[in-house]
Amino acid sequence: MNNIQQIDLFEQFKNHFTIFNEILINQLIRIYPDLPQSSLNRVKKMTEYNVPHGKLNRGLMVAEAFYEFNSGGKFTSDQLMKAFCLGWCIEWCQAYFLVADDVMDSSLTRRGQACWFRQPDVGLIAINDALILRSSLNLILKDQFQEQDLYFKFSELFKEVELSTEMGQMLDMTMTMTNVIKSNEDIMKRYQLITKYKTSIYTFYLPFACAYILTNQNSSLDIIEKERDILIDIGHLFQVQDDILDVFGDPKITGKVGTDIEEGKCTWLLCKCLSLPKLQESDRLILKESRDTKIIKEIYERNQILDHFESFEIEMKNKIENSIIKLSNDSSSRILKGYLNKILKRIK
Repeated sequence: MNNIQQIDLFEQFKNHFTIFNEILINQLIRIYPDLPQSSLNRVKKMTEYNVPHGKLNRGLMVAEAFYEFNSGGKFTSDQLMKAFCLGWCIEWCQAYFLVADDVMDSSLTRRGQACWFRQPDVGLIAINDALILRSSLNLILKDQFQEQDLYFKFSELFKEVELSTEMGQMLDMTMTMTNVIKSNEDIMKRYQLITKYKTSIYTFYLPFACAYILTNQNSSLDIIEKERDILIDIGHLFQVQDDILDVFGDPKITGKVGTDIEEGKCTWLLCKCLSLPKLQESDRLILKESRDTKIIKEIYERNQILDHFESFEIEMKNKIENSIIKLSNDSSSRILKGYLNKILKRIK
């Protein structure tokens, strides 16, 4: 896809948020005619605050993949509308995850603004708001996919991916360094499980699978198992980049103040640093026990963790590109190359 087409597709996709948000509100009015206007206004305000202000990569990836699967533009405006619908449903799902995640992590900012739960008169109501965001995408899907088979396929796909992500979140929240050390686990293998379930499946596999089903309505997702494996690798690289940005990124650019060290999260930086053969025992002990951001960051810098990351990124890029070359489907190859190029050397 050339740059002009990509920009046009992005603008079209971005402009459809208001359409689907209006569909959501109209569905709520239809189902709950006695709901007070103040409640409808609150839902509208909540979705406008949380859904459309990210990079929109996940949603746009549905449209981009659909474009490629259909030979670069051989589809109707109604079909494109459905691709946009699926993309925005992923963004609604993303907002659901983020609102809940920010409460669990006691985060300060998200996407350059204060986290939703830190807004006046919100607080822990944000947990219910997150559930509303998740339920909302069902209403939007049902409105756009009147054909029962397609609605069922997409509904089941979202449920499957949602549970995978929640399992990944559980791994992430419960895998403190203290627990790992006591259990004697291979922390890098456990970390790879976190990236697979928490990030890869909903960030990269879900957009691809949505576009694939929309294009090949009678095909099984079993056909794209090789693509799924590659998408999981892309997601792994993406999450490692996130870990780097949490510690070394500029909050003015990332839109978020990193808290991974303070929370004792199992990150790639921590796993990699602990695996270094020349790591001093004093540093190893501090990494396992301290949550002081300044001290831990100094250890990372002293052990040249950013250089190790650059090497890792090159290795993953080569591995993913070699896997893409082996795919028999040219459309899949172009889509996955586009996904990979989208994340390489990113700064936010």
